[in-house]
Amino acid sequence: ASGVAGLLEISRILSSFPIETEVRFLACGSEEVGLLGSAYYVGQLSEDEKDRIIANYNMDMIGTSGEDQTTLYVNVVDGEDNLVSSTARAAAERLGYSEFIKAPFKRGSSDHVPFYNAGIAAANFIYRDPDNAALEPWYHQPYDTIEKNIDVERLRIATEIVVAAAYDVVRPDTPNLYRSRTRRTEGIMPVPQSELNED
Repeated sequence: ASGVAGLLEISRILSSFPIETEVRFLACGSEEVGLLGSAYYVGQLSEDEKDRIIANYNMDMIGTSGEDQTTLYVNVVDGEDNLVSSTARAAAERLGYSEFIKAPFKRGSSDHVPFYNAGIAAANFIYRDPDNAALEPWYHQPYDTIEKNIDVERLRIATEIVVAAAYDVVRPDTPNLYRSRTRRTEGIMPVPQSELNED
């Protein structure tokens, strides 16, 4: 539910920004029984659609109030940095949230996996324990309720990181996308020659 709340808020925010790129908002069902919704969605995409999808930002449990779940993990299937994890890390740095994020971290088993398998840069955002990656203790329990188990501040931080990162990607002609220290030093995104000579 927290991921869906973040999704709806990001769609509201981005609706007021100048964007020339198609942005799709997707809420998937049946993740816990085999990623059925996301696998179906990706399976129905044409090859042209797959080629046009730049990145998949998957939000899952981004508002937990678990006492030990204080770090926003950016899970990547192969553990290698990609456009999603690098833009998230760069956004966290710009926003002053570097201490709250761990990116990238090698882990699958969520709705980012079918996108990764289709060759699309993808990552899953979820709060976990920074020491052992444990999830909140009431995960999948009947007492997991909004009233008791949502931390609004963590939800806000995760949503801000994802929307800032995604907006970097959907406005690719702006200089900050190419001038980002993360992209330059790690080679995540090619830097146009015209940008290399500018300060």
